[in-house]
Amino acid sequence: MIKKAFLIILGAFAFAFSEAKVTDSLKIMTFNIRYDNPHDGENQWEARKPLVKTILRQADADIICIQEGLYHQIMAIQAMLPKYKRIGVGRDDGKLMGEFCAIYYRIDRFEADTSGTFWLSEQTDVPGSKSWNTACTRIVSWAKFTDLSSRKSLYALNTHFDHMSEQARLESAKLINMFCENCGELPVILCGDFNCTASSAPVETLRQQFINSKTISKSPPAGPQYTFCGFNGKPEHGSIIDHIFVRNIGAVKSFMIMNEQYDFNKKTIPSDHLPVRVEILY
Repeated sequence: MIKKAFLIILGAFAFAFSEAKVTDSLKIMTFNIRYDNPHDGENQWEARKPLVKTILRQADADIICIQEGLYHQIMAIQAMLPKYKRIGVGRDDGKLMGEFCAIYYRIDRFEADTSGTFWLSEQTDVPGSKSWNTACTRIVSWAKFTDLSSRKSLYALNTHFDHMSEQARLESAKLINMFCENCGELPVILCGDFNCTASSAPVETLRQQFINSKTISKSPPAGPQYTFCGFNGKPEHGSIIDHIFVRNIGAVKSFMIMNEQYDFNKKTIPSDHLPVRVEILY
């Protein structure tokens, strides 16, 4: 009788443990902060910076992916996030020049096992390289993390697709799919400004490897139906071009396009894009 009871308890414990392995919660954010453009008038970086800080604090994310930040902006965000470390390089030289696709991660939650950057071109390892009539140099920065509490591993990728060339966006999606073929069965999170909507050919290509987190959120997606808003106070409904895609995760608990700090009646808004925040279970 005692042996039977012990086996029942042991079985219950094993079941609970197996459930825990797929229910660790992780909050992820993607945010195109708009590069520091001196022609942005009342929406120049120095005016927007306090609003960006408020958003980052409100998001309280474990992993934050930032697009378009120049080095001084990346360092300013680092100062806003003292409990985080950063991964990423400038796209122009693989060091400090040009825009970053930076990944910030909470140091009390993760350690970075390995990381890197590849160029969205026919020469993926050549800094500054461009292909397919892209208007700008484009990159993917990535990291493989280990969760310090559960010791589980996952990948996080951050990118910014070209805004002019449809071919470049499509080929970029193919390159990311190829990268993920080397990630095995580990969870993969792909964040970025993709400069295309969920129904576009590049996103359809990414669906070979990923699922759009918005489409599988257990709670109804929150926030407006756009992420590109510009600085003119007239965001275009349906212009969701900033996405968080997932692969090999347990579930998406929530999805939100954050717009609390965006008052288009005021002179200054945080960015010409809205941030996206999801909570996943993995």
